[in-house]
Amino acid sequence: MKSAESHKVLSSDHLDNCPRCPHGPMLLFEKTAGCKTSRFFACAAFRSRKECQFFVSVSTDQDQVVEKEKIEKLADRCKSLVTVSFWEKYQKSRMLKERKENIFCHSCTSFICDKSEINCEHKGHKIETQVKKDIIRRPTKLLKSMKETTKEAQFFFSEQTCNFITSTLDRLSVKSVISIGTPSLIERLKINYYLLDFDWRYGVFYGSNFSWYNMFNHHFMETVEDPDGSRSKTRFKSFLKTLPTEETVAILLDPPFGGRVEPIAGTLKKLVTEIRETGCVGDVLFFWVFPYFMEAYISHALPGTAMLDYRIDYSDHKMFNSDSRRGRKTGSPVRIFTNAPLNLIVHPEDEGYNFCSKCSRFVHKDNVHCNLCGSCPSKAGGTYKHCSTCQRCVKPRWIHCGSCGKCVAQPHECSNKKRKLVDTPNFPRKLKKGQD
Repeated sequence: MKSAESHKVLSSDHLDNCPRCPHGPMLLFEKTAGCKTSRFFACAAFRSRKECQFFVSVSTDQDQVVEKEKIEKLADRCKSLVTVSFWEKYQKSRMLKERKENIFCHSCTSFICDKSEINCEHKGHKIETQVKKDIIRRPTKLLKSMKETTKEAQFFFSEQTCNFITSTLDRLSVKSVISIGTPSLIERLKINYYLLDFDWRYGVFYGSNFSWYNMFNHHFMETVEDPDGSRSKTRFKSFLKTLPTEETVAILLDPPFGGRVEPIAGTLKKLVTEIRETGCVGDVLFFWVFPYFMEAYISHALPGTAMLDYRIDYSDHKMFNSDSRRGRKTGSPVRIFTNAPLNLIVHPEDEGYNFCSKCSRFVHKDNVHCNLCGSCPSKAGGTYKHCSTCQRCVKPRWIHCGSCGKCVAQPHECSNKKRKLVDTPNFPRKLKKGQD
């Protein structure tokens, strides 16, 4: 029988001396399989070596020492792979944005000044004509979503979700926003903003308010016109200097759900430090969009973080969309983790939320308060049930297993064949079809 494997990030705080791949400093991982342990450096952005082949094994007894010659070879190889360029395309989009209609080349991610170019340098490319001004101001409606890879799996917030987040920012008197991977929100903001995104194409539209960025190692990506990423970093630093010293700043981030929590949390801490170094003394709030089942990991990495009960919907995701036929019966599993006061974040009543005076926060109507637990316990959606044996609330389909001594999901494989499933007065076994 093959032993289970586990991976963990050993450190994501000090990356300056780490080997680099085209996506910035690599992260040091530790892999455990049975009694064997190994360490290696791997790409911070991509989990699969098919998407980024850079990989460096580390001898554990040398305490993560990597040969200097190997690091230099990696650095030279990275420079040869820099092909992205968007600054000239941004300048062109600025000149053309006042036109009533434009022509856009999806193959080049560039606007076309003259129709004659279509049969010349853009011959055979995917061209879109009659691109109107209002679409240029909302690039998520123009650009084709990248769903091919785990890192670039783009899904955009629904209209309801965008309205909830923007109204929340307004109620909390947020005056400036740093957006990491939330371009659909940026399009709706009427306040000071800066977009950090792994999709370089947004640089064509946002330019001076944009940096091509890897959130897993706080790295400003290299481009043809910016070979060391210094210009991009300088633009961001200049934005930070414009922040009012006593006003509230918000950091919004929507990472890929397969991403490791530790490096993202490390990036958040670095951003907060850089904001404070500008002399900003106002509140720095963060809103981290992630699945509810990652709550324990986020709370461990960022103590004091709390999870909202609001269910995040994506307009182009079949499962995480309340309007989709394939959507989950208990709603989207995606939530917001924040350091903002929960009692100040008003959830929309017309979407089924109400205020729990006992918990002093807004919850979904299905999240019924349990007087025995002293909280509104539901995490996954739906109404939880209280198990008097475990003295906690669990999902409705879970049954208490006397052999395991805990509540378990059904069907349950227990090592004790003579296991005993226990019903408690507060835990009915008969369930409606489809309950989770």
